[in-house]
Formats: sequence, structure tokens, C-alpha cells
Amino acid sequence: MLRPWKATHVPVLQKSDEVMALLDDQLIKTSNILASPYIAGKMQARALRWEATLIDASNLVKLWIEVQRAWVYLQPIFGSDDIQRQMPQEGRRFSEADRVFRRFIASVLQYPHILECVQDSGQLFAQLQLAIERLDEI
Repeated sequence: MLRPWKATHVPVLQKSDEVMALLDDQLIKTSNILASPYIAGKMQARALRWEATLIDASNLVKLWIEVQRAWVYLQPIFGSDDIQRQMPQEGRRFSEADRVFRRFIASVLQYPHILECVQDSGQLFAQLQLAIERLDEI
């Protein structure tokens, strides 16, 4: 679901609504399983781990979408050398966020499935937090 974005050729997440809907659906199903009076022991522990994984995936995708939305909006503006010269401080912030976002995308490309990204979600989440902080400062 990644497609290159315009002239940058940076892959961006497409159909994010479908990804979020799938994650939400799986969270609801897992909650229903956990609400069953017949679940206990190892199955309950396994369902709780699965629920935690889904929550981590959902949080990661939400932050990814937020960063991507801001990056897609600001990239054409700060992609211009003229704007970079006119607004050097904001240009530096965008350049840092751009580097972080591209590094994040490179990390994601190593994993074919979102749930594999979640295994490394702490580092990826931190990268996205830094990027959104820089983009919000602009």
C-alpha cells in the first residue's frame, strides 16, 4: 500500500483508512474474545499479547499518517531552494523532519507487513515523534 509520492519518489502510505479499519476490526474481535467467560490461562495471555500488538500497530499507523500528512503538505514548499534561503530556520527544521521521515520509510520498507514493524515500534515511534515535533514547529 505504499506508492511513490510525486517527484520525490518517497513511498507514502495509500489507503490508510483501509489499514485503520482492518486494525479496528481486529481490535473489536479481540476484545470480544477477551470478554468471553470461557477464555482463560494460556489463551487469555495470548489474546492479551495480540491486543497489545494491535494497539501498538494502530498507534504507529496513526502517527505515521499524521507525519505523512504534514510532510506531503510542506515538502513542495520547502523543496524549493528559494524558500530555504528565505526561511532558513524553518528550512532546517523541515530538512531534519524530512531526513527522519525518509529514514522511517526506509525502515518500513524492510518489513513486508505492518505487524513486523510493530516489533520495532519503540524506535519507529520515536522517529515519528521527532518528525512531527519538527513539522509542528514550522
